[in-house]
Amino acid sequence: MLSEYALVPNIFRIDAYSSAELAEARLQILKPILLEEALVRNIRAGEWWHYIQTWIKDSPPSLHPKAKELLKQLKTQKRLREVGALGIGSTKPESAEDWLLEALISHAAEPLSGIIALPELAQQNVYKNNPTVVGINRLTTADWMERRDKSRMIQIPKQTIDYCQHLRLILSCANSVMFIDPYLDPSQSQYGEFYHLLNLVKQPYARIELHSAVKGQDQSNMYRSTLDLQDWIKRFSILYPILKAKNLVAEVFIWQDFDPDDQKIHDRYILTDLVGISMTSGFNIQANAEVTWSRQTKKIYEKTQNDFHPNAGTYTLKYNFMIPKE
Repeated sequence: MLSEYALVPNIFRIDAYSSAELAEARLQILKPILLEEALVRNIRAGEWWHYIQTWIKDSPPSLHPKAKELLKQLKTQKRLREVGALGIGSTKPESAEDWLLEALISHAAEPLSGIIALPELAQQNVYKNNPTVVGINRLTTADWMERRDKSRMIQIPKQTIDYCQHLRLILSCANSVMFIDPYLDPSQSQYGEFYHLLNLVKQPYARIELHSAVKGQDQSNMYRSTLDLQDWIKRFSILYPILKAKNLVAEVFIWQDFDPDDQKIHDRYILTDLVGISMTSGFNIQANAEVTWSRQTKKIYEKTQNDFHPNAGTYTLKYNFMIPKE
């Protein structure tokens, strides 16, 4: 659902293209790929970013304005994934091919979705048959678009192991996460493994929101609309130990969902600062059942985020509380 790429640095150099117009066209195609559905691996323990910043400082005119804008957004949107000592080559990279080889070493340690290079490098005999290495000129070809399309939608079993497999990269890198499921209740057996998803959150001070609705059933098969605030706090406090262990706080939103005049909450989502996912059913586990997850466009998931703001007026907020640190 969230891709990860390595970028050979000279794709940002204006003098690496036959014209400034061609450079702009290539970078404009790359931009939404990186800013809406991907991370960029900061390979060689962060030397990749340092290398780019150094040559920009030494030779500012060599950087295309669109490249400058894109690099700034990658940094401010926190889409650079720091991987420490993962897959570092023995020789410090200097040339474009050195950086491609470094990316391949990192890919061997942990698979990337692709390594994007200039066409003259990607089409060399030693690399042209490697599906991981993609020329920046091929980002609109049928085979590349098919590869991207496969990452837009998945169908998986409704089991925690499968949820974790597909959310590990997203949740470990996200700085804000909204779990939205109108039946989310950690005290219920079908949601008893939900805490495993919270355990994937790795960023310090990550903002976590849990959104549920006063609809469903309790142990007596009565509608949960009868539960008061203290009942809900007790139910969600089950998650307190995992949050405390990770030094995190979660904010819980319980939305009205039984008044005929209110708009009903039905859809399920995982919304982060990196990507938004729409789901055909919630975070509960269920034997012999599957769920379909679809990656949303940035415009749609930002609208969904806004809909679940307490002051948006889209839904009626019933209760709001924190699962705090001590």
